[in-house]
Amino acid sequence: MLRRSAANRKRSWKMEWASEKKQSKRAIGNKFSSVGLIFGLLIFLVGIILWQTRENTIKNGRSSRHTGELHEEESLRDLAASAPQERMLSADGQYEYSLEYLSPQSDGLRESFDKRLVRKNQETGEREVLIANIKEAIPELKEKFNYSAQIFALPIGKVILKTVFEHTDDSAGDLYSFDPTTGALYSMKINEVYDGFYGGFAMAPDQRRFVWVPNENHTGNQQKMFLIDLLGDSYKIVLTLKDVETLNAGYFALSSSFNISWTDQDTVLYAVYDSTKKQREDLDQAGNLLDRQSALIEYRELDL
Repeated sequence: MLRRSAANRKRSWKMEWASEKKQSKRAIGNKFSSVGLIFGLLIFLVGIILWQTRENTIKNGRSSRHTGELHEEESLRDLAASAPQERMLSADGQYEYSLEYLSPQSDGLRESFDKRLVRKNQETGEREVLIANIKEAIPELKEKFNYSAQIFALPIGKVILKTVFEHTDDSAGDLYSFDPTTGALYSMKINEVYDGFYGGFAMAPDQRRFVWVPNENHTGNQQKMFLIDLLGDSYKIVLTLKDVETLNAGYFALSSSFNISWTDQDTVLYAVYDSTKKQREDLDQAGNLLDRQSALIEYRELDL
């Protein structure tokens, strides 16, 4: 009897232990199930928020060519592809202008180098497409696949564009004047003296004028400086050096070296060099970098 009673107690204890263990596992399982449910709800809510954010971005990012109204037909692909290539503030700080690609970039290549010109009101944040297709607006850009444009200057009331060969070291290009109010776009008369090819250059603070030294020969003997008026689309020679004096401490194209800047709205500071003391190479025979300032005569100021 005693053995049977002890065996019964032992069996009863095992059954109670097994029951408690089962209940404990069930409680743990319920706990994990609750955590999983909460986690799933959080993921669902985050997904809804992200989706709504994307919809708002798409809605706010679409604009028409001149009125700023939404382009409902613009696809998600076009919107994603239109990352700004560059941004520039107008001289008065009221607007931000940007040129945006119309095609996406894949493996470092683009389907097209066509762009659109967009203006953003800095106070309201409103975006307005001013030129929908830059290659349609400037037909000569269709001549080459990588022929496009960039923002050159923003004098008040105008947008000055420069044609460029992208992904090359060719700095040459023509200037075009665009009026955001009327939509008028034309090739500028100042292209008669300005070609953008590695010359001496400095833009005035108000972006209305700039000085330009044409890089006309391989000797680096540049002695003429032009003052170019972007609003008036006019130019004139404001400086002519003589004898051995030159504005170029280097020679031609990539080896050119000019030191020109505006100190205020009406004054230009420029360096003058002795053409007989210039270094022909950038490096000496030992591979040391040569100092082109060794040919420097002096710095001078020019009131314009």
